[in-house]
Amino acid sequence: MQYYLPSEGTFTKDFLRDVLAGKKHLLKKKEVNHIHVTKYDEISVKGLYPHFKNDKEFLQYFPDKYPKDKGPPREYFFDILNTVHPEYLKQVIQHADEERYAAWGTDQKAQTIKVSQYWQEELDSMSYLSYKSFRISSD
Repeated sequence: MQYYLPSEGTFTKDFLRDVLAGKKHLLKKKEVNHIHVTKYDEISVKGLYPHFKNDKEFLQYFPDKYPKDKGPPREYFFDILNTVHPEYLKQVIQHADEERYAAWGTDQKAQTIKVSQYWQEELDSMSYLSYKSFRISSD
């Protein structure tokens, strides 16, 4: 039977001791709902992990301590979160996508460039060449 383990740097003897004593748990690989989560600031381990500090069901798969300024490995964290609380993770990802890609999203608003009438006319009067306009010859 194969178990899903955190990366080598976070799978410590203390965590193994807790697993073997029954204080912590490991999931079998076939039980894990793997997921790839896009690297957005609002969907980060650092941002989400503190929300689970009292969630015993979730924390049973993680060591009690990490080195200073370290947390669980990203892939392991999100795979466990997707296994234990899949609806929560789905909502977090959906919200982040809406904020980034919807026309009304705050990130979209922050990325928008407003152009004055003067600059609109200037830009319209300039020639535009795209890379598709050029043909490269091998002569």
